[in-house]
Amino acid sequence: MKTVRLFTTLVMVVLCVGFTSCSKSDDEPSSNNTAIVGTWAEDSSVEQYVYTFNSDGTGKWEVYNGTTLDKSTSLTYKVSGTALTITGGGETSAMTIKELTETKLTLTSTYVENGKTQTDTFVLYKQSKQ
Repeated sequence: MKTVRLFTTLVMVVLCVGFTSCSKSDDEPSSNNTAIVGTWAEDSSVEQYVYTFNSDGTGKWEVYNGTTLDKSTSLTYKVSGTALTITGGGETSAMTIKELTETKLTLTSTYVENGKTQTDTFVLYKQSKQ
């Protein structure tokens, strides 16, 4: 009888732990690759970075100085969980998606410069369709 009771208790604990570990955290960005599709821009009036992500994994990166386009580069990208890898202009950048909503995309990029680890944060806002 003790064995059956112990087994039943063990099964209940495993089920509770299993259900708890499967819950989705509200703090995690969406891992849905289609959520990033669109045009995203920094909220800046001086130098503005604009990223366009197409549904086929291609896109472009543009830099504006005020309203003047200074640079435009084709890119490819891949989203895997919270990891965003962008390749363009002969370089590959690995970023982390910290927040992804219908209107806001927050990315971080960590790198080493002069022996010190640096982290840059980019906050981009989805641009309305024109």
